[in-house]
Amino acid sequence: MRSRCPLLRQFDVLHAIMFEPSPDVAGRLLRNLSLNGELWGRAKVLNMALSDASGIKEFFVSNETWNSGVAGLRKAKNRAGFSVTVQAYTADSLVSTAVCPVPNLVKIDVEGFELEVLQGMESILKNHRPTVVFEHSPYRFEERQISRDSVIDYLKSLHYVITRVEHDKPVEESDLGVEQDFCACAPAAFHGSEQTEI
Repeated sequence: MRSRCPLLRQFDVLHAIMFEPSPDVAGRLLRNLSLNGELWGRAKVLNMALSDASGIKEFFVSNETWNSGVAGLRKAKNRAGFSVTVQAYTADSLVSTAVCPVPNLVKIDVEGFELEVLQGMESILKNHRPTVVFEHSPYRFEERQISRDSVIDYLKSLHYVITRVEHDKPVEESDLGVEQDFCACAPAAFHGSEQTEI
């Protein structure tokens, strides 16, 4: 069986910590990794959510049988009407207690809760400046009645530069109405041990 972890397969120096709050999806991910033994030692699956505060959260699984990836931390029309409880942590707390190493690259796909995940790793973002790739889904912002540029504005406040993954061009206002992936990078001036205090 081919792995659905193409980056791990392509880059043999890569180690991944994968956060998946859905018990079913986490189980499938673990089964997939177990069938690809060469990747097993470089990947850890944590059945938990990342957020801006640690604690118990309500998690609503997908009601789309063909797409388990639309689950999330609030009710929505494409999620089940009932919730399961999941444990949430901030990334900062997991790094500060050595549960996880400091990341060089962060990939976020959390169906509209990107801002909370990023706020929960503010210390990591300020002090270690990892590259952040994140999904931008306008309809999720509309569901939550928050600004479409809230995630981008937060990252910009931390001196990150935001580009479109597809074209590697700066994000413009017109991009905010389209579902796509963005990449946030810290300029060279903010990298390294002599980085500017923010």
